[in-house]
Amino acid sequence: MRIYPSWEKIEKFKEPLTEGENALACFLFDNLPEDWKIFIRPYLTNGRPDIVILNPNVVLMIYSVKEWRS
Repeated sequence: MRIYPSWEKIEKFKEPLTEGENALACFLFDNLPEDWKIFIRPYLTNGRPDIVILNPNVVLMIYSVKEWRS
């Protein structure tokens, strides 16, 4: 599996993804090479970032998506 949890479970979140979170998740899923793993709202030690991407051979990146309204 490439995205965690699965898209089916993401769609059932009590608090749905924001427009920005969904756009970033879809972009990463469609554009990152297959060896990258995408984690949506994972539990980490003292927090729950919006999106984490991981390539064990390269890097771990943590994203917090901000919804800007004008």
